[in-house]
Amino acid sequence: MTAAPMNKFELARQFGKALSTFKIDLALLHLQKVVRKKNYIRAVIYHDTPKNFSTSLEKHFAFYQKHFSPVSKQDLNRFFQTGHWNKPKPGLMITFDDGLKSNFEIALPLLEKFGFVGWFFIPTGLVDAPGQMSWKEIQKLDQNHEIGCHTQSHLRMQEGLSKEILQKEIGESKKILENKLSHPVDLFCWVGGELQTYTRSAHNMIQKTGYHYAFMTNSKAIGPKTNPYFLDRTYVEPFWDIKEVTFMLSGMIDLLYSKKRRQIIYQLGF
Repeated sequence: MTAAPMNKFELARQFGKALSTFKIDLALLHLQKVVRKKNYIRAVIYHDTPKNFSTSLEKHFAFYQKHFSPVSKQDLNRFFQTGHWNKPKPGLMITFDDGLKSNFEIALPLLEKFGFVGWFFIPTGLVDAPGQMSWKEIQKLDQNHEIGCHTQSHLRMQEGLSKEILQKEIGESKKILENKLSHPVDLFCWVGGELQTYTRSAHNMIQKTGYHYAFMTNSKAIGPKTNPYFLDRTYVEPFWDIKEVTFMLSGMIDLLYSKKRRQIIYQLGF
């Protein structure tokens, strides 16, 4: 049977591995730091972080510690307010989507071991379900890490959703988090990441409801002039080796998403 052809993303990963043979990926990572004068933040996305991948995940975090500085929401606020990143290494937001229990059990101890702030995006209607975090665990995370909304039912924000559904998924979920955590929540994370899941009606609701930041999945460095409702993140799997992670954060993969970013900007009316 003929193997299925690799998509552009997989081809890019394989290209990244080839570059690592000659350490070109590290050179590109350092070049990015020089060009941007270390005045930028990157964000990575994880989903499930199962125990059987904890060893490779620990290597990821050790790599992050060597090349990046942790980012709290206070740091992010200051970066946008002043236009200056005031730490010796570029910032890195390590984000986790879906509120999975493995993030609490496996990723959290590693975050704390390596001194990083985790950014956890929670679908509020799934809390306490099998394989998901409990409210008690989320409240514990909230003591030293950042919590944001990932809708109520993990619903993709496609065209045709009624105002009532948008209010429930974007607005009501915000209120639930704020009630459980006893403080305002102004971080939102879109679900899915496909082009059709970014809609102007949802974007307008995100702004209207009082969120200050919205996270996407289109891989690009965050600079002082980045729109705070267009914070892109770079996809990473916990089982990838360091060669792949280095390539993903070198800036090369960003080129693959440039057309999609332009389309989303047009769709959302930025």
